[in-house]
Amino acid sequence: NGTATGSPWGALSVNGFVEDGFVYTDSTKTSLWIYIGTDTNVTISNSVTSIGNNAFVNCSSLDSIIIPNTVSSIGNNAFDNCINLRNIISLANIPPSLGSNCFSNIPNDATVKVLCAKSHLYTSSSWNNYFSNIVEMCEGVDTTIYATICPGDTYTENGFNVSVVGTYFDT
Repeated sequence: NGTATGSPWGALSVNGFVEDGFVYTDSTKTSLWIYIGTDTNVTISNSVTSIGNNAFVNCSSLDSIIIPNTVSSIGNNAFDNCINLRNIISLANIPPSLGSNCFSNIPNDATVKVLCAKSHLYTSSSWNNYFSNIVEMCEGVDTTIYATICPGDTYTENGFNVSVVGTYFDT
């Protein structure tokens, strides 16, 4: 909680709730404002329902992103000019709405992986404007589901308890 200054792609000063390189608009962590981390592989928290305008813009270190099933919208220019972003996993049953230029200027060979039997929803949405390679992840084929946590459940792995609702994949 506090102020974040600096980023891998230039000077930045923001006020918001800061955690692990993510800046949220408040402590509920439902609105991802901006990413100031330097990780190449990023998993967005299951608490996030919207990814803000310019959230990852010019993040040249970003190679892959996992978007949870809780995200329903991705803002304008959110991933614009992420020149190394080649792997996007969207766990949403319904494709999140995309703002303008959301995935502009990313590699032409970028792949979007979606849940089984959901690719037709993505290819018939605005996702098709940015990606020609939308593929399904089916259990036992591309990805293995290693935990699904329902409301009120807790999953224990390596001594840590996880209780955030969602489906977790070994990618």
